[in-house]
Amino acid sequence: GENSYAHTAVTLSNGVAYVGTGSTCDVSSWRGRVVAVSVPAMTIANTFFTLWDPNNARGAGAQPWSGGSIWGWGGVSLDLAGNVLTGVGNADTGTSHGQIQAPFVAAPLEYSSYAETLLELSPDLSTALASNHPISTSVYGGVSTDLDVQGTPLFIRATGAGCGPIVALQGKAGTLSIYHENALSSGPIAQYAMAPSSYYSTYLGDPAYSSTTGLLYADVASSTSPSLFAPGLIAIDPGCGVPSVTWHAAFGPDSRAAGIPRAVPAASAGGVIFAGTVDNTSSGGSLWALNASTGAILNGGVPVLQTSGNLRMAPTIDGNWLFVL
Repeated sequence: GENSYAHTAVTLSNGVAYVGTGSTCDVSSWRGRVVAVSVPAMTIANTFFTLWDPNNARGAGAQPWSGGSIWGWGGVSLDLAGNVLTGVGNADTGTSHGQIQAPFVAAPLEYSSYAETLLELSPDLSTALASNHPISTSVYGGVSTDLDVQGTPLFIRATGAGCGPIVALQGKAGTLSIYHENALSSGPIAQYAMAPSSYYSTYLGDPAYSSTTGLLYADVASSTSPSLFAPGLIAIDPGCGVPSVTWHAAFGPDSRAAGIPRAVPAASAGGVIFAGTVDNTSSGGSLWALNASTGAILNGGVPVLQTSGNLRMAPTIDGNWLFVL
């Protein structure tokens, strides 16, 4: 009765390949997990289940729960020490698609245990080093449910002497959260409302970072309250742990009408940020180019590419060409 699927890219480090699993659109029952595979031996070295703990191995009580997907198309992330960083999806509370099958039981809350958290694991997956729920419990209820946290956090080294590493991630609650990586459990050092939690499908994906400018870039999907900005893109200076918005550029339609997220932005080494938008009918999309330092829209203020298909993934940049899915 288990429906587990791999949705992530593979992350490779020191002969170990990491992969995350989830379900297919929360079809009961499933066990979200991160798996470490020894590449030379092609054997499973270890598995960390985000929720499933029927024998109370973690000391938090028996938890024979379904859920806790790793929804990270880019794969799990790694810090400089090889620790694994990932966001986790919702627990299965029995309101998902299909019936929970024994030996699984419904979790009491969709954010039970490590569900809907930013999670840090040791390289061998034996230990949960830190975790944090970036979403306030007051957000939940009504149409604000199924608030998965994106499974591929962005790990960056903030510029400046003595600056520690920074982790940034998005989630369906419409929020961009920024953390000190060495103090994840203390909670975000900054949060920005980029879309309403009641329309979570407009805010899937990841932010981007440019080592050229030292800025973090994130899509503004919707201006619907409580979003702080008009639809477009913001650039954030991590500020050695005191983040601030450097610029905000407004362009493209609001994603709320189409119900499709904006494409993940991508920064070039030459100082250009590329970002995709959907059109109001959800049947096409546009790719925009901006000056990564100032936010000025390039190409005369119009898209550099318009397509009849949606743009969801970040373009790939090789220095001369953009490859766009």
